[in-house]
Amino acid sequence: MLIGRFLYRQKVCFGIIEHDIHLLHDNIYNRLERTGKRISRDKVSYLPPVEPPMIIGLGRNYTSHVKEMAVDPPERPAIFFKPGRSIVAHLDPVLIPDWATRVDYEGELGVVIGKKMKNVAEADVVDHIFGYTCFNDVTERHIGSTGLINQDISKCCDTFGPCGPWISTEFNPDNATIRTHLNGTVVQEDNTGNIIFSITKILSFVSSFMTLWPGDLVITGTPSGIGPLHIGDKIEVEIEGIGRLSNPVRRSKP
Repeated sequence: MLIGRFLYRQKVCFGIIEHDIHLLHDNIYNRLERTGKRISRDKVSYLPPVEPPMIIGLGRNYTSHVKEMAVDPPERPAIFFKPGRSIVAHLDPVLIPDWATRVDYEGELGVVIGKKMKNVAEADVVDHIFGYTCFNDVTERHIGSTGLINQDISKCCDTFGPCGPWISTEFNPDNATIRTHLNGTVVQEDNTGNIIFSITKILSFVSSFMTLWPGDLVITGTPSGIGPLHIGDKIEVEIEGIGRLSNPVRRSKP
């Protein structure tokens, strides 16, 4: 099932995406209940499928990316945080600041939490997952490598978190192709089964030191092939079984 969040007649709404959109009552994490109203896809604007206060990220979680960066694999999940306000929707622009030296794409799988999690064992994690989405962990590479400030700031810029287009509730994260397309050319390609730390291990680990709430978003790392974005590019993250997240790249306005 594909669950989207949209703007329809100036109102935020959730819906099940089939041929048309079947609108849902608002509290989707408690129960998926249809309102009985159906609307055409061309009548809505996409919104980010989630609005978390912050995004929990994972660095160096694909073997191919570890080799690409010429670093050692982490001994435990390498967690970082990204502000929720960096999120933008499918088709929204990624805005590159004037001061940026190199801004990279990083295609990733995002996990949406469905139930409150605290000290959850790995065996019980799946019961707390609502679904999965595509994410682009856009990063200003130069400022994050200077060592002068915390590298998290390199991921914090407005629009540096494209997310969507929707949430898949029936996705199998153990074996799916993930690709990033830059102007129509595949620049990243791997399989979600090749992550170093499994999704159950990641979420169990995170829940051991902080509570996760319905609607929180955990992104699970990027494969090899990261590279720079330029004004005028179109960047797309595609995950088999979820869909394709597409965003144009533009210059940030003063």
